[in-house]
Amino acid sequence: MTTGPDGARAFFEREMGDEVDPGHVYLAQADPAFLSAYQQFANVLYGRDDAAFPAATRKLLVIVLPAATGDWPEFRVHLRRCLRDGLQVPQILQGLEIAANATGMSAVVHGARILQEELGSVNLAGNGDAGDQVARNIEMFRRLQHDVIVGGRLDLVEQIFAPTFVTLRVGLADLMAATGGREGAPGGAVYESFRSGLAAMNAVLSDQERTIEAIDGAGDAVWAKWHIDATHAGTFLGQPATGKRVGWTAVAVLRFDDDNCIAEGWFLADELNLAKQLGLTLR
Repeated sequence: MTTGPDGARAFFEREMGDEVDPGHVYLAQADPAFLSAYQQFANVLYGRDDAAFPAATRKLLVIVLPAATGDWPEFRVHLRRCLRDGLQVPQILQGLEIAANATGMSAVVHGARILQEELGSVNLAGNGDAGDQVARNIEMFRRLQHDVIVGGRLDLVEQIFAPTFVTLRVGLADLMAATGGREGAPGGAVYESFRSGLAAMNAVLSDQERTIEAIDGAGDAVWAKWHIDATHAGTFLGQPATGKRVGWTAVAVLRFDDDNCIAEGWFLADELNLAKQLGLTLR
């Protein structure tokens, strides 16, 4: 096992090349047990060790590492997954304390604030099966909006949409019809279609910010209202880029399958308001 400050740095240089994060070295120097655990984790992660590695420990590590390095967006992503997978709050707080040993109390302060936000959004306090199901579905929609569309986490697409996902109505269907644009969702396989459609949208309506204004659900259904702000950066529905910021409101009714994946979606947007901002002439 690699030990000592020099050994710790050598280990991380070997694992990460030129991208060594000082936070990793600090953690290893503060607690040799962390380095041992990280080495086991790396062995399993990169397929060098077939030995079983406790799932709870692995989840805790992926929380401690970004907390120790101040990578709070990454911390939030891992925290959501760990909460959904059953990691308990006391374990998470213990992980934040470990990070604080190396980097100071800011790890606990920031981490606890994000933890409180995520606990509130997922509504983990509910113990009933139906309530838990709705909470998980709502969280999946939040991940779609914040992590995938805004955050660019396209690796999460398969976790969010069912492979048989069907779009019953696209949000700008009427506007597309009025301007001669394409109606309906892109053809082809679900995941490839979503990724290509998102890339096309980001090319013309870039730098998006999305705010969920209302969301609720019952059974396998979730309905939501959110606001979108974006830069008109490319030709959209025949209208050349203006470089202006535009904003519109959208609503959706979604049906989820038993795996908490979105199976159907019906979308409606404030199309007339967006058309006016883009300078489109409608007949």
